Amino acid sequence: MAAVWLLSAIIIAIASPAFGHFDTVRPLWTRIARRLVRQSTGGCQVDDDMYERELPSVRRRAGHGVADGDSVGPVRQAGTQAVKVFDLVAAGTGLRDHAAREAGCDPVTVATTADDHKAYYPGATPIQIRVTGDRMTGRLLGAQLLGHRGAEIAKRIDIFATAISYGAKVADIAELDLSYTPPLGSPWDAVQIAGTNWLRTAD
Repeated sequence: MAAVWLLSAIIIAIASPAFGHFDTVRPLWTRIARRLVRQSTGGCQVDDDMYERELPSVRRRAGHGVADGDSVGPVRQAGTQAVKVFDLVAAGTGLRDHAAREAGCDPVTVATTADDHKAYYPGATPIQIRVTGDRMTGRLLGAQLLGHRGAEIAKRIDIFATAISYGAKVADIAELDLSYTPPLGSPWDAVQIAGTNWLRTAD
């Protein structure tokens, strides 16, 4: 059955460019082809070796575990990193669109801008957030953040990294009980606003 699905997907993918002048039909055929490919290959499958960034912190913790004789399994990784450039901090975790497609996912990436804390409290700064999730399953695949160094960018990317490590969905982010006080955050944190925006756009 899987071979039949895969063959059908290949035929549709080949036929689509030939009938590209039918602009109203081609997008539908493309969506059908992608769905058939996912069904034939088991859908969105993400493994640790797909992440482009294996940082020294991961290797170091794994090495300490071996040296100490710990019986714990391999360190879960999501390629998480953060970097400071002057007064800005950029951070990322998980997969981007191209890697997600290679994993058989149907990635949707949505950009959101939200303040790091309540706007009425002095010193609020915007955080630019990109969230990537699988359209079919809603699984959280990746995130990137950019903001001021005082906007707790590293903390917020770690929220996404933890969620990815445990296979959470984008919708699960909205259910988290995150700390709140007006100088430091909002009742709906910036990461939750970004997750909710993804859900509205992906539906």
